[in-house]
Amino acid sequence: MIQIFALIAFIFVGQSASAKVLPYCGASYRSDSTGIGVLDAVLGGTATRPVKFSQSCYDLGMNHGSTILASCRGDLGSKSFKRGVADGQNFSNNGSADNCYQAGYEVGVTILHITAREQHADSDCNDYYNLGYKNAQTGAAEPSDRISEKSRECYNTGFSDFGNLP
Repeated sequence: MIQIFALIAFIFVGQSASAKVLPYCGASYRSDSTGIGVLDAVLGGTATRPVKFSQSCYDLGMNHGSTILASCRGDLGSKSFKRGVADGQNFSNNGSADNCYQAGYEVGVTILHITAREQHADSDCNDYYNLGYKNAQTGAAEPSDRISEKSRECYNTGFSDFGNLP
């Protein structure tokens, strides 16, 4: 969730936005709605809307996506953004400092969150999302076993969603 919050914070750099809007779009499905807006703006598509969706946060993502599109124009920027999206879905950042890659990576993590929430991710991610959600309900401790970074992100998404879903 830290990466998504960083994307949301990045969205507002240099823009005048109400201080009340940032926290609203900074968590759970609302943050992911912003990421889908960025994806649609940059790639010129219309991503499938997730079950849990915020139109106002999506609109903010569309606005910021226009800025990213301008800075990632051209074949190299577009490829870098798409590579970031693919890596984000696997929660496997290659450490690139390229802004187009990083923006794409954040969108890819958004897609990972949505697919986990909707139970369309791989079975480990779905299982850890469910465990995180359940542990948030019951107050149980985080798993102590060694799990992959991707599985930990899925767990944290489920844990965070417990208090944030309508």
